[in-house]
Amino acid sequence: MIRGVLFFIEDILPYIAIAVFLFGTVFRLWMWLKVPVPLRINMAPAKTTWRAVTGKIAAEVLVFVSLLRNDKALWAAAWIMHVCGLVVILGSHIFGLVDSSIELWTPLRLQSGKTIIFIAAVFSFPLIAALLFLLLKRVFSINVKRISIFSDYFALILILVHVSNGIYMSFFTELDMAEVTKWGMGLATLKPYVVEGSWIFALHCFTACALFIYFPFSKLFHPLGQIVSRWTLTQKEKPLVPGGAVVE
Repeated sequence: MIRGVLFFIEDILPYIAIAVFLFGTVFRLWMWLKVPVPLRINMAPAKTTWRAVTGKIAAEVLVFVSLLRNDKALWAAAWIMHVCGLVVILGSHIFGLVDSSIELWTPLRLQSGKTIIFIAAVFSFPLIAALLFLLLKRVFSINVKRISIFSDYFALILILVHVSNGIYMSFFTELDMAEVTKWGMGLATLKPYVVEGSWIFALHCFTACALFIYFPFSKLFHPLGQIVSRWTLTQKEKPLVPGGAVVE
């Protein structure tokens, strides 16, 4: 019974999550891009070149310029959350597994996998602090609480749970990275492998899959949505005729 549950969480659910994530992302972007824009309303000053438009979008998406102007504390928390989250994903989930795979399948012993995972785990602590700040701001700030809905709290709590059990797994358990590597290679080669004897890894895998499934249909999708909306709002308006129709 327990092995069956672990097999579903570790070897079936990831495929479902990735499929939902990919199809959901394409669907959301397609639905946004097909919406007609009969009257282009841009943000002054309007940009007139591709380079200028791209730079404006990059400044908003990567640096959160508008948020920095309006709320520096919120900007700091949001920026720390995104940067630390990226380091954790790249460090522990990509570079760490790649290093472990090299050590598992070749005579090379790089001895860097654990270091990378440790660095990524250290970045998890400021990530936790930023997430808690954002959650508490929604709970105690009257203005923010007024515009918050259930999904806002749910997303933050889900990420907090995922990062917290990742920290616990990294610092307080003796999880064998070779086992995790075999699991990852099993997913990639369609040869299922179950990491047994580690409930925390199964929980970490479950919350990761939940995030993948939830992402395209939630506000977590805002980075991609922001690119689409900013592309519309930063370009120079087209000539208009009476009635608001756009002259092509």
